[in-house]
Amino acid sequence: MKTTGSKAIGIALGMSKATSVLWLFAWGDCGTKAAAENGDIKVIEHADTEVFSVLLGLYTRVKTVVYGN
Repeated sequence: MKTTGSKAIGIALGMSKATSVLWLFAWGDCGTKAAAENGDIKVIEHADTEVFSVLLGLYTRVKTVVYGN
């Protein structure tokens, strides 16, 4: 369970990610819906997105994390 201050924002966690290499090849699904489905979440209370990029996008990874019930 993730907390912000003293308030809990969800009991379930779901993650999804996508990767891209050389601006030519990409795979994965980093969407909010995919993350919610992976965590079996019906009601999303909070979502975070993390982007990791090397050399102006030569290698890029995008990860979405959702919290909810």
